Amino acid sequence: MQPQKVTAWYNDDLPALINLMHPLDFEMEKAVLKFEVEYDKNKKNKMLVEITKLEPQKIEEEKFDIAEIVPIVEHKKNGSESGIMIMQFMMNAIALLTK
Repeated sequence: MQPQKVTAWYNDDLPALINLMHPLDFEMEKAVLKFEVEYDKNKKNKMLVEITKLEPQKIEEEKFDIAEIVPIVEHKKNGSESGIMIMQFMMNAIALLTK
C-alpha cells in the first residue's frame, strides 16, 4: 500500500539523526518528531508516529561491536538454503532488537 499523503512535524533544535529510528526514510536535515501517513483517499487507513520522550545517553564503544551470530555460508543463487539463511538472520536480528 503506497502512502497517499505524509504530514511531518519537525524541530530545528534536535539533530536529524533521530530520523534513523523512524519506519519511513525522511530526507530532511531537521528532526522529525511526529508524522502521519494516510494510505487511502478516504482517510480511513492512517498511521501516526510520535516521539514522546527523548533520553540522551552515553553509549559505550563496546555496544557498537557486532558479534558474529550466524556463520557465513556460500550458497547458490535462489537456492532453498539462501531462504533459510535469510530467515535465520531476520529472526536473530529481531531477537537482538527486542532484548
